[in-house]
Amino acid sequence: DDDPLTRHTVCEIVRTLGYPVLVAVDGLEAWEIIQSGEISLLITDWQMPGMDGPSLIQRIRATPFPHYIFCLLLTVRDQQVDRIAGLDAGADDYLAKPVSPDELRARLAAAARVLQLEQDLRAANTRLKAFADQLQLFANQLQHQVAHDPLTGLLNRYGITRQAALELNRAEHTGQPLGIGMLDLDHFKQVNDLHGHVVGDLALRYVAGQLRHAVRPYDHVGRWGGEEFLLLLPGATVDTACTIADRVRLSIAEHALILPAQQQLSLRVSIGVTST
Repeated sequence: DDDPLTRHTVCEIVRTLGYPVLVAVDGLEAWEIIQSGEISLLITDWQMPGMDGPSLIQRIRATPFPHYIFCLLLTVRDQQVDRIAGLDAGADDYLAKPVSPDELRARLAAAARVLQLEQDLRAANTRLKAFADQLQLFANQLQHQVAHDPLTGLLNRYGITRQAALELNRAEHTGQPLGIGMLDLDHFKQVNDLHGHVVGDLALRYVAGQLRHAVRPYDHVGRWGGEEFLLLLPGATVDTACTIADRVRLSIAEHALILPAQQQLSLRVSIGVTST
């Protein structure tokens, strides 16, 4: 408000209710204050130099603040058309001047209820968003578990079959070849019989890791079942698929698996390839 007496009167009433007060002499100064802090309530006169009350409120309503600002418009105008104009500008409430202390207290109490409801709603939305994010995380984890083998971390039979359907459909539409390789860990039964199933599991995880490193970044590897693995090689002809398969075979054959007792276990694989 540009009137010192009105500013003093309104400030004293608001302070006695326990609210901190920031004072502005016109709309331009008020706008600077509003942008610099989290202002919850604006009490503004209608007629002010620089920027009047309705213009200030319209600017507030046009700005996407993260919180709601309750706007109380003070004015000597007491015609219905004026009250409607003030509300149309975005004011939440209207109070005639000279300001009645009791009426201002009542208006502020109503404003506090509205702001509390808005704060509660924001808190509820925050909790709802956190719940939705957690739910999405669980859904993603479940989707991953459904399509992946828990032992090797590769796609399981369901996951690699679904991926194969996508790649075959893409190859059909683009005219590009799709290389397919089937890999089998040689003499795996002997590994289990001689060293136990714990070492057998280590061998499967080792082979899975070697496969991930030996194929191209856009290839897909899945555990077909037991010691069998399926390779999907987008864009690969038979020759390219053979090259990749040989790289996989050598990667496994040339690096022995180190067992917990510092023993070394050499593994071999057999791979057959084709291409669409």
